[in-house]
Amino acid sequence: MSIQHLPVGFGFLFKGLNIVLAQKLFLVVKIYLRNNFKSLNDVIGKGKNDKTLTGQHKDLKKALNKEINLIEQRYAEDEKRLNQFTSEQQNTVRAINDFKLFMESWTKTTAENNNLKIQLSDMKQQMELLNNKVNELEKQNQILKYQSHHKSDNQHSHDEKEL
Repeated sequence: MSIQHLPVGFGFLFKGLNIVLAQKLFLVVKIYLRNNFKSLNDVIGKGKNDKTLTGQHKDLKKALNKEINLIEQRYAEDEKRLNQFTSEQQNTVRAINDFKLFMESWTKTTAENNNLKIQLSDMKQQMELLNNKVNELEKQNQILKYQSHHKSDNQHSHDEKEL
């Protein structure tokens, strides 16, 4: 039975035959496609110079994988830069803390030096006062020696006169 020889109203006259006819028509198209094409994937979306959908899919997958790799590379580079930045921040914090310790130590040492200078100055003043007192006492001692020597001479001369 050929499709060309069926009358137009044939399906309408026999409702049960419509299903059979549709099944036979599908079978004929399926056999025709199978005989004329390697596979359905080879022809869908394909023009004269186009790739099949499977080929296009592979190209898209390759392009997506390339983009994914590029993004992962950028992410790795960004992560490396972030780690370097974090490391630099830690180094900066360490340097700042070391500088603070140095400044505290320097401030403490400077304060101690200033206290020692003040003590030294006070001691010099005390030493000067004590030196002045020693000089005064030496003068008094000399005066007393002189007086004592003079008295003893006077006493000695007076003793001689009496004798």
